[in-house]
Amino acid sequence: MDVLDTSSFIEEREAKIGSPIIYKTYSNFFAQINGEKREHGGFLYSDGKCLYFEDFERVPAIMGIAMPSLKKKKDKYVKLEIQIDLKKIKSISTVTRSSAISSFSSSIDKSKSAGLFAKLFKKLVTKVECIDTIFFFELLDSKDFEKQINKFRSAL
Repeated sequence: MDVLDTSSFIEEREAKIGSPIIYKTYSNFFAQINGEKREHGGFLYSDGKCLYFEDFERVPAIMGIAMPSLKKKKDKYVKLEIQIDLKKIKSISTVTRSSAISSFSSSIDKSKSAGLFAKLFKKLVTKVECIDTIFFFELLDSKDFEKQINKFRSAL
């Protein structure tokens, strides 16, 4: 996606939600307890009142050249879009990806805040605990995400 495509994509999203996007990032992993799990990328953004996530189908490519899938039967892609009211967020924390997957698989939150060892040696995800569900995101900068979302929440 080049700069013009990115600009028009963001403009489309702003028109769709009816307000400017004031925070945006990319998520490589998404899971929701009692919901979906996605292993491909998504766009995570906020207008200061809600947090939005939408994934997109990514065609495997090497140096910009599309590669055919090695899977014999490819699952049909279904777009996922989620809206989270920032008022419903109880907490944001960092947990191990393995505990997030375990929580997703069992439909029970088994995740615990990542300690020093986990932060150094394990893959981490950001846990967004809401009143009625829990989301997990693998983010580029989880500290900035937490700071921004908490700032928006305190302004509500």
